[in-house]
Amino acid sequence: MTGDKGIVADAPREWFTPGPRYEGAGCAEFASPACQIRGPAVAAFDDSGGSVVYLDGDLTAGSDSHRGWRVLPLLSPGHPSGNGKHVVINSRTWCSNPCAELTIETPEGVFLASDGVHYGLSIPGENGHEVRLTFNPLRSEFRPADPGPARYWVLPLFNFVSDFVQRADAVGNHPLRVRPQPPAPQGLSEQESKLRALIADQKNRLIVFEFGGHPGFVEPLSDYEDRAVRLKRREIARTITAVMVGAVGDNSVEIAEVEQSWLPCHFLDLLSLASGSRVGAPWVEFRDAEGQLVRCFHIEVGRPRFVRGRGAMDERQYAGTGRLLTMASFPRGFTATDLRVVVRHLTDAWADDDPMEEVLGHVCRALDRLATATGVASRDMLDDMDDQRGQRVRDALRAASREVNKIAEEARLAGDAAEGDGLELISQWLVSRKATRDAGFGRAVLRLLERFALPDAQVIARSGKGTASRWATALSEYRGIPMHAGHFDVQSSKHDSDRLVATWWHLTDIAFRVLLKVLGYEGKYQPAVGIAPQAVQPLDWVRAQLNQRNLGYE
Repeated sequence: MTGDKGIVADAPREWFTPGPRYEGAGCAEFASPACQIRGPAVAAFDDSGGSVVYLDGDLTAGSDSHRGWRVLPLLSPGHPSGNGKHVVINSRTWCSNPCAELTIETPEGVFLASDGVHYGLSIPGENGHEVRLTFNPLRSEFRPADPGPARYWVLPLFNFVSDFVQRADAVGNHPLRVRPQPPAPQGLSEQESKLRALIADQKNRLIVFEFGGHPGFVEPLSDYEDRAVRLKRREIARTITAVMVGAVGDNSVEIAEVEQSWLPCHFLDLLSLASGSRVGAPWVEFRDAEGQLVRCFHIEVGRPRFVRGRGAMDERQYAGTGRLLTMASFPRGFTATDLRVVVRHLTDAWADDDPMEEVLGHVCRALDRLATATGVASRDMLDDMDDQRGQRVRDALRAASREVNKIAEEARLAGDAAEGDGLELISQWLVSRKATRDAGFGRAVLRLLERFALPDAQVIARSGKGTASRWATALSEYRGIPMHAGHFDVQSSKHDSDRLVATWWHLTDIAFRVLLKVLGYEGKYQPAVGIAPQAVQPLDWVRAQLNQRNLGYE
């Protein structure tokens, strides 16, 4: 919409379709026995992750006195012969002839599915056709006719709800902007120009990041506000709210390399961490320099239900989400799977209606995974011993190793090479194996804090209500109760509800700080504790001399 003298500019580009539909001439090829069914077909996807793929068709060859029932011996060997009545067959029970490929020729290009094409059938089909085939492909793609070279990747985002506060001239007129920066109209006074810029900027905001040395951005859809409200009111379980756009660079856009190599699908988990709601993507698009579609892979990367949780970033206070996307990396031993598991537990820990046993259990499991991935969940028992006794044990093991090695040599000299090799392995095992034991949840939390120089345990100890060791014991108890007793006994005052809530908040905050440090993030975040000095803080805001009230405890 354009107002007087162009003061208001609000004309979103409609390059993105949240519900693609492919319709045309379909062909389903089957492997054993080989046959084809052709007819009109549709593949439709919606903005909530739903899809419908079907073909109303006929066999391309063969005849039968009972039209339609000739399909059964080909697609469902062993199924009773047809008797002219309506039959619906599920792929899990009778459809044993694999579908090798499904294609739909449309005026714009070709829809193709050739991997894990599960299907069911209904006889007779619609509109006079022999059969209706309904497909559930694991993955599929659309290839436009005569595409250009891929320049950008696009991930539509399920359930990403955030504030958008950044501007970036580098992507101001990007071909995939939903709301590009409008050109400055001529003939405006200085006051009118400022007013126009202010109004235009209200909806021209992004989350900006860098990927592969190129700028990228997350931008809300033109009707983002309506979609976000419906999610928050629980009117819908999921919907596309925004798009994430980055540069392809020199990467291949073949499906195998996209899935297994370079596409930053872990960005979805980082957005989940930042926003507090699980974020997924229904498909991935590739587009050329003009924004035209080059390829679309319908490979679902998460189909989460919306949960309004506690995020690690508050974009209104500090634009940290884009910084996190840019800086995050995986250190040795920490994988994308570790990230996904930790983030899912952290988002589930703030589910709206879950009881304390559930939410605190999720936070504990997030910290369990962090402890395991960073190597502090177990401990070499020799490290806990007195230095002199520990050294004596190590010396004894080395001496035993040398003695076993001598026996191995004797076996080889006697002509028994196999026994000698086995004894040599025992010799090596004596000095290489560690006598490890599970540190226990509470001690694992203490070791995480120590590993990342976080003085929370000292703050608790300074409160005068117990040592760090007693706090660790209490944490282990809290971790175990949901698993064993099943509930916290608040009514009899055995467990203090305020203390439980404070522990829930505090452990979430510890998990935030540890995970962000693991990922190499350097910036501010939104503490999860109820009482913090400011809305956003650096990762090392907790100091040993801090009052425990700042961690949420009374």
